Amino acid sequence: MIGVLKEDGMKGKPPLKQSGSSLYAHLTRWQTSDELKFIEHLGSWTKHHHTEEEKRFLLIQYKKAMALRSDWGMIDRNAVEAFVNECLKKGGETDGEAKAGNR
Repeated sequence: MIGVLKEDGMKGKPPLKQSGSSLYAHLTRWQTSDELKFIEHLGSWTKHHHTEEEKRFLLIQYKKAMALRSDWGMIDRNAVEAFVNECLKKGGETDGEAKAGNR
């Protein structure tokens, strides 16, 4: 089961959903800005710096996976797709990398 972040930032199991209950009121929903930040930092968990070619590969894989995603929740799919396309036009470099001078 996938864990969720609680208000205090600790991971835990999601509470059981009860009819008419506000058990989920304390959970923050993933929004478009969160998804864009995720995309901007694709591959940053690795120990080595990604080349533009590797970053481009990750963006292409993300774009392919977008077609399989059925629930976008609070995320604006069109804004995300536009951001991914813009990153691909730039050769895989995201705005955050350009500002930091990471090439």
